[in-house]
Amino acid sequence: MTIIDDRSILSHGILKIIFDSFPNPAYVWQKIEDDFILIDYNAAAEKEQNIDIKNLLNTPASEFFKETPLILQKMNECMLQKQGEIKEIKYAPQANDKLNYLSINFFLVPDDLIIIYINDISKQKLIELDLKQSEEKYKHLFEQAPFPIVLLDQNGSIIDCNQATVKIFGYSKEDLIHKNYLKLSAYPLKYLPLLKERLQNTWNGIIVKPTEFKIYKKDGSIIWITSLLSIVKLRDVKILQAILLDLSEIKQANQLIEHKLEIEKLISSVSSRFISNIDIDDAIDYSLIEMGKLIGASNAYLLLNNEDKTVEFYSQVSCSETTKHNKINLVNSNVDDFPWIQKEYEKKGYVYIKNVSDLPEKEIHTKAELQKLNIESLVLFPIKINEKLLGFIGFDDLEGSTRWRRDDFTLLKTSSEIIGNALQRKWSEETLKNTNQLLTAILCSLTESIILIDKEFNIIWVNNETQNLFNSQFEDKKCYEFLLNSNKPCKHCIAKKCFTDGKIHEYEYIFQGKKDLKIKCWCTTNIASKNKNGEIELVLIILREIANINKITQS
Repeated sequence: MTIIDDRSILSHGILKIIFDSFPNPAYVWQKIEDDFILIDYNAAAEKEQNIDIKNLLNTPASEFFKETPLILQKMNECMLQKQGEIKEIKYAPQANDKLNYLSINFFLVPDDLIIIYINDISKQKLIELDLKQSEEKYKHLFEQAPFPIVLLDQNGSIIDCNQATVKIFGYSKEDLIHKNYLKLSAYPLKYLPLLKERLQNTWNGIIVKPTEFKIYKKDGSIIWITSLLSIVKLRDVKILQAILLDLSEIKQANQLIEHKLEIEKLISSVSSRFISNIDIDDAIDYSLIEMGKLIGASNAYLLLNNEDKTVEFYSQVSCSETTKHNKINLVNSNVDDFPWIQKEYEKKGYVYIKNVSDLPEKEIHTKAELQKLNIESLVLFPIKINEKLLGFIGFDDLEGSTRWRRDDFTLLKTSSEIIGNALQRKWSEETLKNTNQLLTAILCSLTESIILIDKEFNIIWVNNETQNLFNSQFEDKKCYEFLLNSNKPCKHCIAKKCFTDGKIHEYEYIFQGKKDLKIKCWCTTNIASKNKNGEIELVLIILREIANINKITQS
């Protein structure tokens, strides 16, 4: 077969016009023995080559495609199989490390011609590779992200979600893919209108601010999330991306801080209540109710252990406005009926029973006694006076829905100590009052005249005998005004000496009594009280009337 050297097959007519109009380079090769010879090319091929392609005519294919031997291989296969083929190949020219991509169409023209259409798709291929790499990176980030990411279409149907979504919410991908997220039972109904609005605004290019939502996990538990919405494009397809951040730990931390602040506020409230003029018993009741409400208890009480080991309530109040308060009856109850409570207090300094039914089997006696009192959960804080345990402040929750935190116990024990100190003060005041009443009764029954004065000689108190002996009233008077009708202390004032040295002093005085009678008295002074710094505050003056002293002397 002779070589066609005049390009006669495509040199004339419409075929040549069509051939030259192809936008991609095209070459015509003729089979010659074991090789192919270039016999023609189109206008695009002439522009593609860096050298004058006319000089390449009759060039063997083995020479022309020496850097891409795969093309020569495909030419031989095309000729052998008598059919064309489209093949995509990649190669790196020796002078350039850059990888090129070609799309080649091998077209057989019987019997010995092959037309090759070559399209350099390097740019397109590199773009596709970049896109694929970007998608792979995004896919990796998508799957490995520690927070839930959900991809949605315009209608809210879930296209895909990552493993964090599955892990946090408890749903499998099968539970979620192709499901409309608005129709899942994950969101409370009140949020649905807002969610629809956010979805539509984001799709329309309107920026929506992150918003906090309460959401239900598959097991029904609740977590708080914030939702970040944006539009992403994957292969020119718009997709809505929702990034969900779990706020549960932050919420819990904030709630814990708020709770501690509430407890500190409670301690301040309880403390201030007991330094005001409010009745101590009322203050105790108000404080118990306030403490009980804070920790979610139904009932609160101040429980006392008597010397005979019986147990009685000093106060018992309801902390719940919804739960009916059934007062606990402790008649015939004894400290020894609750041995586990005693052991627990000695070990921890407080008692906490989250659920009475969970007490150890060996504590069946304590369990039975508490269940008999309809107590399902219990917390007790000690009431001590002078380091002696006198009883407990207790809270129980008959609903069983305890919200007590162990960290609260230290702070709540402080409130219990405040109440214990107030109770001690009340009892001390009552004891002092009873003592003073007894002392007053004793002093008033004496036949001697007794006067109590301060450092300025103001009369604080006198007994009945003093009032019977003297004409004037003692109120708002000084002792020398009352006894001597003088405007200044007497020359031999033994009260002044007593305030100075704290010793007992005695002296004989003549005072003006009733009906202008002169009364001769033997006067004695002594300390009545001192302040916390040891300074004398009050002095006692005792007057003993000396009757008929002249007659006694004459006889």
